[in-house]
Amino acid sequence: MVRCVIDAIKEVQKGRRPIRLWVMSGQVLMDIPGYGGKIEGDVFPIHPEHYKNYEFLQKDARDVDWSLLCPGRLDAGEVRVLLYNIR
Repeated sequence: MVRCVIDAIKEVQKGRRPIRLWVMSGQVLMDIPGYGGKIEGDVFPIHPEHYKNYEFLQKDARDVDWSLLCPGRLDAGEVRVLLYNIR
């Protein structure tokens, strides 16, 4: 679906100013603070479709003005801290 949206934007914006695109993805693409260059997906490899979409955006959507929104999990329960054990 992301590929289709990008292709449509490229077609529509020909000869016009760039169209801003916001793409929603998962928390697995967010940086892990203090672990330079690592993302959560390196530790918890879930939802592989997010990785493919992100790679596509980086490589094939360079002429589209895009941003990636990766909200974290929303939980009405008690505050918890997730500790990473990266080696």
